[in-house]
Amino acid sequence: QSRAILADHFTEVYRHDSIYVYKRRPASVDFVVKRGQHLYLNGARWNPVGINSYDLLAQSQQTIDSRLTLLANGGHNTVRTWCFDEDGGISDATLAKLAVTLDSARARGLRVICTLANAWSDYGGEGHFTPRGEDFFTSPTAQARYRAQVQRLLDSPRRRPPSHGA
Repeated sequence: QSRAILADHFTEVYRHDSIYVYKRRPASVDFVVKRGQHLYLNGARWNPVGINSYDLLAQSQQTIDSRLTLLANGGHNTVRTWCFDEDGGISDATLAKLAVTLDSARARGLRVICTLANAWSDYGGEGHFTPRGEDFFTSPTAQARYRAQVQRLLDSPRRRPPSHGA
C-alpha cells in the first residue's frame, strides 16, 4: 500500500533487490494525468464533473459553442464526445472541427474526453479496424489500424493553424 501512495507523487527510477530509488514526478501543465487512483491537473487533485455529448462534433459550431457555454456556466468541467466519423474513421473535416471545438472548450475552462472508437457496429465499430474473421483484441492488423488512427488524432493539433486570441 505504501508503494501505491508513492506512485501518486513519485516514479521509480531504480530498483535492485530491496533498494528502491524514486524521483518526484514532474508537474504536468494544463493536462490531466492519472497517478495511482487519482487524477491531477497542474499538480493538484482534480475531479471531472461533466456529461456525455456523443454527437457534439456532428453539430454546427454555433450549437457546439452554445452547449459548451451552458456546461461551463452550469459548473461542469468536462465533456465526453465521439472523436470519429460515422464510418469509424477520422476525416480531415472532423479533425478540423475537433481543433476548433478543443479551443472553444479550453476558452471556457472545459476538458474534453475524446472517445476514439465505438465497440458496436454502429459508427464503424470494431469492424472498421478488424479484418473479417479476426478478433479486434488479438488481430495485429486491427491493432495497427487503431494505433494509426490514434496517432492521426494526436498529430492533428500540430498541423492546425494557431487559434485566435490564444
